[in-house]
Amino acid sequence: MKKVLLILPLFIISCGKEMPKCESFEVKQTVLDIIKEERLNSLGILEDSTEIIESMDTTLILSNIRTENINEEIQKCDCEGTLEGYPFKLEDLNDLSKLGVNVLEMKNKINLKFNAQINAEGETIVEVEPFSLID
Repeated sequence: MKKVLLILPLFIISCGKEMPKCESFEVKQTVLDIIKEERLNSLGILEDSTEIIESMDTTLILSNIRTENINEEIQKCDCEGTLEGYPFKLEDLNDLSKLGVNVLEMKNKINLKFNAQINAEGETIVEVEPFSLID
């Protein structure tokens, strides 16, 4: 039996009854927002951290998105993608690069599973399975 834990509470991203798509902008952006919040929580940064989150925008990329399963009856899609990221903020990467550090070697790449579903109110809910950016 596979045990699935969620890293954060569900995020509501839009209203409407259309079936969610793994590759939609809203689903991808919400997955990245969940990951950024989890990174901050793991560092113990719990206060309003909008500035820090904005600086992370250029250090995380969700690519190679695949739809693994679609259940039209419950309006849910199961998804996988490749999360590429650096364990540093953009300005830190720039500083390290200036010091001669090959920052490309510091990039982490992991497979990430997530899903999106329409709830009874017509809102899209996104869930992300547990992950680690550090091996």
